[in-house]
Amino acid sequence: MKRTRTDRGFSIIKLFAKVALTALLLAMGLVIAMRWLPPPTSAFMLRAECEAWREGRQDFTLRQQWVDLSAVSPAAGLAVLAAEDQSFALHHGLNFQAMAKAFKSNLNSKRIRGGSTLSQQTAKNPFLYPQRNLFRKALEAGLTVLLELFVIIPFRHFRCSG
Repeated sequence: MKRTRTDRGFSIIKLFAKVALTALLLAMGLVIAMRWLPPPTSAFMLRAECEAWREGRQDFTLRQQWVDLSAVSPAAGLAVLAAEDQSFALHHGLNFQAMAKAFKSNLNSKRIRGGSTLSQQTAKNPFLYPQRNLFRKALEAGLTVLLELFVIIPFRHFRCSG
């Protein structure tokens, strides 16, 4: 039996849907794991290590130590929020007003201005690459939504009610 063009098109759509669903489930699994486990590394750390290896810098060593939130001063946490995302309590991961302002500013300026929230930075750093483009921003937004749903919103509720 000969396959028609419609059959092939449907097969491609099914394959794309399976790949997209697999990627979504993998991302959800990684994000949910972040709720209880500190990530062993990040995309930015791996990139720095690869660049050092490529440049032949044997003296390069990444040193990081995860610290439980209970060991961090509440004032230090507030200082990070104040420095990185003053409107953290007013949005759920994506600050559309700040993004629109940054987009408008970047159209007329040589200096790129960011509009990312702390949640977006938290989504980007462990999983994504640093280049600024719309595809990375779309991935970042999707991961931010997952992070907010499975990690940050339950954490906010726990911290505010506990």
